[in-house]
This record gives sequence, structure tokens and C-alpha cells, in this order.
Amino acid sequence: MNRSHCCAAVLAALLTGCASSTTGGSPSTAGWHELVTAHLVVQTDLSLTEARDSASLLEQLYRGLMAAAGTRAALADGPPIQVVIFSNGIDFERLYGRTLSAVYQVDPQPRVVSFGPPTRWAFRSSLGPSVPPNVVVAAIAGILARRVHRGAPPWFLSGVGSYFATLQIDPDSGTVLVGKGNVAGYQAYTGIRSLKVAQLMRWDGKVDDKELTFAGFEGLSWATVQWLVDTRPSAVQAFSQAFAQGLDSETAWRQAVPAVSLSEADQEIYKHIKLIWHDLPKARELQGAPLSPPLSERALAPAEVDALVQDLRMPARR
Repeated sequence: MNRSHCCAAVLAALLTGCASSTTGGSPSTAGWHELVTAHLVVQTDLSLTEARDSASLLEQLYRGLMAAAGTRAALADGPPIQVVIFSNGIDFERLYGRTLSAVYQVDPQPRVVSFGPPTRWAFRSSLGPSVPPNVVVAAIAGILARRVHRGAPPWFLSGVGSYFATLQIDPDSGTVLVGKGNVAGYQAYTGIRSLKVAQLMRWDGKVDDKELTFAGFEGLSWATVQWLVDTRPSAVQAFSQAFAQGLDSETAWRQAVPAVSLSEADQEIYKHIKLIWHDLPKARELQGAPLSPPLSERALAPAEVDALVQDLRMPARR
């Protein structure tokens, strides 16, 4: 299964990809609603109050990620992202197992699936310089990364998604905090040091590799993008443009980072990550968007809920 088609947004849990149904039983078809915002379609069996709060927060997150992504985010067109939120974690577990907290897919329909009320997955701003990645933020960031950076390879998309997975928002003011340290990314990178940047450039992103190898590639992807953002921000744009032109990773590297060879990058990245982790810079503050109510809402009929659950049971289509 290729990560560009279906990914689990749980770096800290060693991503294993989307799963089909793992146990019997089906969620209740009662109490489901669909709420539509400017960029999302939220389907959930949360209480209507929690459903409205979820839709508003998720739309604010979308706009915050677009603001953080900069001018290229204007090119991130695409169909609305479907967000399915189960009120009960057991219903999610029946579909995806116990090790995951959220999953997402890009094709054919961009979709995020998670569970719980906003108090479980909310991305409210905090004081700490480093935080665990938020699985819902990571999922939507992963979808947007593929829209903004078309043609980019797995390492770049994974690294960008992991970088933005720590984004936080003050829901009242809409202020967006970008660039907090990714605790799971750091642990994966420093815990698995046998992989080299040259190997990363050839990584195909497959989830069915050995778990530790996959986690190592994820951690190295985060560290590489973190290093680029901190020390060579213009290189991120250069990489994106090179990938859009169809260049491979090694050629793109020579164009975007001509002063550092792939063999030199291993030590450069390691020194930088170890240095900043003990004195992380303050997260950047950006103006995002205030909370706004959903544009529309409606109750889902039992037959629609049955069809939705059956669709979620289907393996990801390429």
C-alpha cells in the first residue's frame, strides 16, 4: 500500500497504513449529521452541539494550515475534504484496529476518519516549545501537502506533513502557531540512526516495510524538512518547483541545496536537530481565521450511514 494513496496519521504509533474492518459489528445509524463548511464535509454521530463545534474548529484548522503554507496554498484546489468522526472509539477500532487514532486518504476522495469530541483532538495553542503531533492536524496537513506540492516524493510530503502536525490555533483569536517541535518526529529520528539521507531520497514510501525502518524514514523526513525550514527556507520552494517539473529527489537536491552534498547532509541535519531541540525557537505567529458556524447541516438517514460505513470498510483504492 503506497503512502501517497492512504496513510495513517499516527507517526508516534509507527504508521501502518489504512486497514479494512478488523472486528465484527457496525456503528449505530442513529443520530448522524452532515455539516458543510467552505472546505469540508463533516459527518458524525456526535451530539449536534459537538458536531457544530467540530465543523467550526476543523474549518478554522484548514484556513490556519493554508495561512501557514504561504502563497502556494492558493493553488491547493480540490474537492472538499470529507471528515468522518465517530463519537465512540470502539466504532473506529472496529474499522482500523487499536493502534491508530486517525487515518486519511487522498484518492479518490480526500478523507479523514477519527473519533471523539473536540476535547479529545482539539489543537488549542499551548505554551510548550515542543508537542506531540496532533493526528487530525497531521491528516489534513497530509492531504493539503499533496495538493500544494504536486509530484513531490514520499520523504518530502511526509516531512512537510510532520512539520505542520504540531500547528496550534487559539480558537478565539484565530492566531496560528507554526513550527513547534514534533516530539514523535524527534524520537523517531534520534531513535533510529542507521538510515542515511541518500537512502531517504530513494524511499518509495511504502507502509509495508519493517516497522522500525518505516518509522526511521518518517523521522528522517521530518528532520530533513525541519532543517530546511530553519536553515534554508527558500530551498523548500525550490524543491517543490523541481518536483512539479518531474525531477527526481537527487537532482532536486543538487538544485535546491547545492552547497551541501547528500553525504554531508547527514551530519548537518543531526547537528542542527540536536542543537535546536535543547533551545527550540519560539513558534511563529500568523493570523488565521476566526471561528465561523457551518454553512449548512442536515440529518443523515440510516441508509446513508450504512452506505458510509460500508465505504469506510473498503480498502483504499489506488
